[in-house]
Amino acid sequence: YIFSKEKLSSVGITEIDGNLSASITVYPNPANGEDVTLIYNFEKDFSKAEYTLFDLSGRIIQSENLNTNSGIFSHTINTAGLNAGLYIVSVN
Repeated sequence: YIFSKEKLSSVGITEIDGNLSASITVYPNPANGEDVTLIYNFEKDFSKAEYTLFDLSGRIIQSENLNTNSGIFSHTINTAGLNAGLYIVSVN
């Protein structure tokens, strides 16, 4: 086994009442031709969850459903067909 240590920063999603409902981390950032891993932690079950990958002009590049159960999960985003550049990941 080989372990590596990498600093990750996450973004939290709070509901109107101020309760944290999810936290999301994307790594590696920048990707440099590698696949990207989306780690998300849902504090409760959701009826639907998906990620959408946008380019900077707002065009949807990819979109997939995510596991909607509470807990920590990871999802791999394939970046093989993407040109070099900046992209935005949105989780709804």
